[in-house]
Order: sequence, then C-alpha cells, then structure tokens
Amino acid sequence: WATDIQAGSQFGYSLLWVVAFSSLAAIFLQMLAARLGLVAGKDLAQASYERYGRFGRVVQWITAEVSIIACDIAEVLGCALAFKLLLGVPLAWGVVLTALDTVIVLGLQGKGFRQIEAIVLGLIATMAFCFVAQVAITPPDWHAVVGGLVPGDPGHDRKDAIVLALGIVGATI
Repeated sequence: WATDIQAGSQFGYSLLWVVAFSSLAAIFLQMLAARLGLVAGKDLAQASYERYGRFGRVVQWITAEVSIIACDIAEVLGCALAFKLLLGVPLAWGVVLTALDTVIVLGLQGKGFRQIEAIVLGLIATMAFCFVAQVAITPPDWHAVVGGLVPGDPGHDRKDAIVLALGIVGATI
C-alpha cells in the first residue's frame, strides 16, 4: 500500500493504469495456475518439482522463502504502524499485538473454517464500507480517474514513475 500511496501523492491518477494492468495480470496468472490444476491434476509446486532439477527447485524454494519473508515483514510493520497511528501504541507493542492477532487467527483454524471465513468477511465488509465512505466524504475527480486508466506520460520525474510502477506491479502480482 505504501507504493500506491507514494505513486498517488507524487503522480496523482496518472499511474492508475499500472494498478489495473497489474490486477489483470495477477488474475491471468491465477487462471493459468487453476488450469494447470484442472488439466494436470497438480499444483504449481508439484509441476515445478517434476519440470526442474534439484538446482532449479532449490533456487525456486529460496526465492519463494525470501519473497514470503519480505511480504510478512511489510505486513507486520504495516499492522504495527496502523496500531501506532490509530491507537498511539508504540511500534514494538504493535508488532506484539500483530503476533498475538496471528496466533488467535491460527487458533481459530481448529474451530472450523467457517469462523475464519466469517471474520475475513467482516473485515472485507468493513474495508468496503470505509472505501465507500471515503469516496462519499471526499469524492475523487472522476474525469482524472478515467484518464489515469489510459497509459500516458506521467510528466516530470519519469525515473520515479518507472520505479513506482515496478513497485506496484511487484506488490500486486
């Protein structure tokens, strides 16, 4: 989300097309993985295991682990920062609260998947409500939004725009 905020604050809506493209690319890649599962009866990890030798599998494993760790660090720090901004909790305690939250959600897995689904559905509904409220309180310039969906020259600081666009693609896909 930090990349999107930086892109929006620096370039307005001019990089919105990157978000749309990245979302479509992510959907396409998910469809390919689903088709692999339907046609071959294997998930992506099983297909990679059969296709690549030991070295290739180890490289994929290390890459996946590093990516997961980087994503988890960003999510934990983001949650801790949210606790700090919303409740005034110090960052270290925000990390502890985030870890506690994770343990609680993992503990709910033993109670049944429906409870976790209900919690996630409640969180998604809350986010949707907040987005709608935000648009109602501070309506965007819809002409600029539609214009941002068309690729174009971001104007000044093209290098920054490219870096942010790559960050958006990496965060989305």
